[in-house]
Amino acid sequence: MFLFKLTAFGWLFIIVLIFTLVTSYKLASLWFGKKERWFFSGFIFLVLGCINLLFVVFAIGVAGMNYKILKGTPYTGLIIDAKAYIDGTSSKTRKTYYRPIVRIKDNKGKIIDVETDISSSSPPKIGSQLDIVYSPNQVGQNNDTKGWLFKLVGSVFVIICGLLSYKATKYAFTAKPNYSLTKYVN
Repeated sequence: MFLFKLTAFGWLFIIVLIFTLVTSYKLASLWFGKKERWFFSGFIFLVLGCINLLFVVFAIGVAGMNYKILKGTPYTGLIIDAKAYIDGTSSKTRKTYYRPIVRIKDNKGKIIDVETDISSSSPPKIGSQLDIVYSPNQVGQNNDTKGWLFKLVGSVFVIICGLLSYKATKYAFTAKPNYSLTKYVN
């Protein structure tokens, strides 16, 4: 059955979609009469849906990056090689990407070669240094320690979208109906 094959992200998407649908209808019910309610609830659903999905996507992305970085140990390593892989399904979109392989010395003095999850369309410069975060127990390292700009922008988006979503939801479920906006529709 379809519903049993969904991932956690699929279920989260469905929950956000239903939550947004209910909140949009409540907001349209507060602002518009029965005649205009359905049209404007669609518009409100579109705007509020974008805000809620941006909130969820950025919250998961920023939290995931921070979790991986906090769980690992930062190292400065030497790029010794690069692993090439091809991404894309058709010949027009197929492109070669490269992941650097970095040699680090861990806390015990053991030399470890780590394939990072940092990809680029140009091969990395062999012999250059790269700052990574490494944890031997963690698969799928988040090796980029310089992603502060994404974290900053993502955190700002999370705060803004979260506040907008919170305010819209609080207003939708606590305010009394006010049909004053219907005079602008007619």
